[in-house]
Amino acid sequence: MVKFSKQLELQLVPEWKSAFCNYWKLKKDLKLIRLQRQKPNGNDTSVNFPVSEDPLLLHSVLINSMATHLTTLTRRHYSPTNSPAHDNIIKVHHKRCSSHGHIEIYETELLEPLCNNDYEVAFFKGVDEELNKVNGFYASKEDEFANRMEVLKRQVTSLIDLRKALEEHQAMASSSSAHGSFRLMLHKSKTSTSHARGNQILFEDVARGTMTIKSTTNLEVDQRTCHEFDEEKELGIGIQKASSPTPLLDLSSLTRLLWDVEFAFKSLHAKRAPFATSTNFCAKNPQDIVITKRKLTCAKKMLRSAFAEFYRGLGLLKSFSSLNMLAFGKILKKYDKVTRRNASLPYLKALERSRLNNSNKVDHLIDEVEKLFAQYFAKGDRKKALMLLRPQQQKSCHTTTYFVGLFSGWSISFLVAFMILLHFKGEQFKGSKLQSYAETVYPLYSTYFLIVFHMFMYGWNVYAWCRTRINYPFIFEFSPSTELRFREIFFVCSTLTMFGIASMVCHLALYLSGATFLNPNSIPFATILVCLAILVCPVNVFYRSSRFFFLRSLKRIIGAPFYKVIMADFFLADQLTSQVVALRQAQYIVCYYFKLGNILTYDSQTCGGPVYHQLTYVVSFLPYWWRLMQCLRRWVDERDHMHLVNGGKYLSAVVAVGCRITYQFNPSTTWLIVFIVSSSLATIYQMYWDIIMDWGLLQPHSKNPWLRDQLVLKNQSWYFVSMGLNCLLRFAWIQSLLHLQMGDSNHYFMDFFLAMLEVFRRGHWNFYRLENEHLNNVGKYRAVKTLPLPFRDDFVASI
Repeated sequence: MVKFSKQLELQLVPEWKSAFCNYWKLKKDLKLIRLQRQKPNGNDTSVNFPVSEDPLLLHSVLINSMATHLTTLTRRHYSPTNSPAHDNIIKVHHKRCSSHGHIEIYETELLEPLCNNDYEVAFFKGVDEELNKVNGFYASKEDEFANRMEVLKRQVTSLIDLRKALEEHQAMASSSSAHGSFRLMLHKSKTSTSHARGNQILFEDVARGTMTIKSTTNLEVDQRTCHEFDEEKELGIGIQKASSPTPLLDLSSLTRLLWDVEFAFKSLHAKRAPFATSTNFCAKNPQDIVITKRKLTCAKKMLRSAFAEFYRGLGLLKSFSSLNMLAFGKILKKYDKVTRRNASLPYLKALERSRLNNSNKVDHLIDEVEKLFAQYFAKGDRKKALMLLRPQQQKSCHTTTYFVGLFSGWSISFLVAFMILLHFKGEQFKGSKLQSYAETVYPLYSTYFLIVFHMFMYGWNVYAWCRTRINYPFIFEFSPSTELRFREIFFVCSTLTMFGIASMVCHLALYLSGATFLNPNSIPFATILVCLAILVCPVNVFYRSSRFFFLRSLKRIIGAPFYKVIMADFFLADQLTSQVVALRQAQYIVCYYFKLGNILTYDSQTCGGPVYHQLTYVVSFLPYWWRLMQCLRRWVDERDHMHLVNGGKYLSAVVAVGCRITYQFNPSTTWLIVFIVSSSLATIYQMYWDIIMDWGLLQPHSKNPWLRDQLVLKNQSWYFVSMGLNCLLRFAWIQSLLHLQMGDSNHYFMDFFLAMLEVFRRGHWNFYRLENEHLNNVGKYRAVKTLPLPFRDDFVASI
């Protein structure tokens, strides 16, 4: 039978772990009491309940278990066979502490004979501390969610008012002058009755040229918000479209582009903007706002996302209450078993009257959210609203595991076939022919397998994060349809591995046979094209939502200065910095297949000229440049100077890579010295940032020597081994000085091996980077995202 402590550890909210009842500490206190009384521990009658990812479903299971458990305790306490003398040996005093915001405080007074037992005094003191901590946290979160609900209701009211105003404007406008937008003028009026807050909305028609500019100055919405949801027909608010078509290229389109670019920079930190953060309505004057259908559509998507996240937070808070109630009930039951007393009845009564159990505010908020969401975002369909509020996570089936094993076995079989074919036909590879084969195969397949190996490392990262209870979907802001768990990732990786090795076998067979009907080098090209076609395939197969999430994140990385940076973006950009070798080989592939006169003819002199060398600099700099631009954008958004320091790390990497490439093209003593100095400085900079900033380790005053106060891994030696391994792999560039080789195939195997080591270092780095991010969320109790809302409070109050 699974112990309740294990079940509690699996069910609790990781970010709120310190706010939960410390059931394990109370069990240690009970162990001391048991040892003092020298009584063996009785059978554990823990209640088993299923692990569920839905907090509301978990709450229903927990509340039933808790009710049964407390009813059993109460009946046993009121049994006539029990001695009433033992029912009055403790008194639980309840008071409100005004100095802490009228928080409920519980204190237990122990009477004879408990007051003379130090161990039992310490136990009830610990129970009081845990109950006050849990009750205070629950009260603060409950009030926070209640305030958030009021804000969301005001946002919905403002959205409906603007929608009605736009519809009225379009109804009044004639078909020849309808533009699909209007300028909103807000005037304070005490006698107006159009709004409950005593304001009046007036419409002002403007010239057609100006209106075109105004109407196309749309809501600057975070791109991830607009793409995470369905089309407008899934939203319960319909708005009429403009009747006049707009040409693809005209003066107004060019004006729109210039206006958007200019205003994106001018309004980045505008304090008077009427809408919040980067998702604000673009307007130079908060009293002169241009309203369009697209702006309102994006506002609806933002509100729907905010309601869904708010609903998830309510479910977490409800499961928090149920789990803690069950934990207190279990520990008091264990106390009665150990001491053979019925002294916990007064505590159970106080527990039932506490705000943790007696407050129904969360239930009312849940009902209110469901009604509002069904009314405004699901066209009155409550069942559809619940489906949108509780998105079902993709369930792993046995078929996925089966195909992982099947494709892994086929991959091994194809690899064995490749080795056998290479061995028995090895006499054909002599001298220059082996060199020619290596020069052809290595660039074409190294990029492919480096990416696949990186995906394998990410799959192992996800597996490790799941085992250590690191909430990576929350950190990356994955939706249930977007998230890929480790089984799905390994399925994709095993499929790609099998496909790649089978392609290598076919390529080698055609290369050795000397067939003329098909050029062997067309097989790698076809392999890459098939993988790219699957990646961008619009059909809902092969995890389309995850593929498109990756493509959107890649788009934001390429346009880093113009997009707000989120965790998934700069995490993926960090992965790209470890794929510089793959990008350089991709450059060769493009040159090999598209630069030559004959697309399937090999010419070693073509991809080696001055232009190709200049492009090598650009391709090698790109990942670090993107990451540098992300750091600058985060500094502009947050005004945190640490982002500039972090950007300096990537700038030093750009200098080091440039010196290294220059030394490779022009080997000389001067460039050798510059290469060594720049690479050493950049490596030291990177190691410092990896270990101290990204991992949060090497803290001299930590309770864990030279680590950090909170650790996920129980064995501390793993952290020291990881730090040493990371530093060692950071100096892999020294091989460029030693010129080590593996076999007779020149430097290709060694380059590929070192590139694999860098990918391994990055995958190893990923675990500790996300562990540190998770612990930061734990320290701030961040279990629910605070999504931006479309309207500022001052704007909401003015309409």
